[in-house]
Amino acid sequence: MPLLGYAPYSSLAPSLTQTSFLELSSDVSTTSASFVDLISITIYTYGGTCLVTFSVSGEDSANNRNLYFQLVMDGTPIKWTQFRTPNTQNSACLTATVIPAEGSHTFLIQWRVSANTGQIRPVTVNEEHAALLIEEVAR
Repeated sequence: MPLLGYAPYSSLAPSLTQTSFLELSSDVSTTSASFVDLISITIYTYGGTCLVTFSVSGEDSANNRNLYFQLVMDGTPIKWTQFRTPNTQNSACLTATVIPAEGSHTFLIQWRVSANTGQIRPVTVNEEHAALLIEEVAR
């Protein structure tokens, strides 16, 4: 029985053109109620479809506060996500598909808090992280 979502190899299947990955390597925090930059990747794309995946775990310094994250491409917000913190680690994932024109493009993740101090501490707390993956595929 074939697996759900599985397709046998075909010459018409999309092929991976390039992959770019960046992971936060230092502890960061913010008290900003407006979006501020967190992590970004600038790549030259070839007109293919870009699959964007952002994964994060972190916390706020108080219970029942939200951390918000948004994907911005070339200065234009594309998509956002959030999580509510119970004063311990929580996590979120954001995925998007975009088809930029051939050329250089910046994929940026910004973040903000609803109140208090948001923290992502991959050095201090091993379970916390922020990572951005861009995969360009072409037919």
